[in-house]
Amino acid sequence: MPRAGWRLAFAAALVGIFVIALLPTGMGEPLFPQVDKFQHAMAFGALWILGARAGCRPGWALGAGLLAYGVAIELAQGLTSYRDASAADVMADLAGMALAAWWLRRPTT
Repeated sequence: MPRAGWRLAFAAALVGIFVIALLPTGMGEPLFPQVDKFQHAMAFGALWILGARAGCRPGWALGAGLLAYGVAIELAQGLTSYRDASAADVMADLAGMALAAWWLRRPTT
């Protein structure tokens, strides 16, 4: 895919994740306890990979930008009456980014 396509996918994912993060929850019982932490990690891992493919150099700048984005989501959730801000969610975001960074740097055989 051309870099412009990756940039569009990255931008769409940023907007989509922000919108989903502000929707009310309550779609029944979770699949397992703390499933939301898994969802955070997967979303931010995907953002890391999309950002890297879009041309952002995977490193401190991409990490700081995505960390600020994750904190912004939590602050926005704290302003709603139906969601809560959570430091544990930000930690899950960081875990997802770290996992994606490791995956991109692993040796290929």
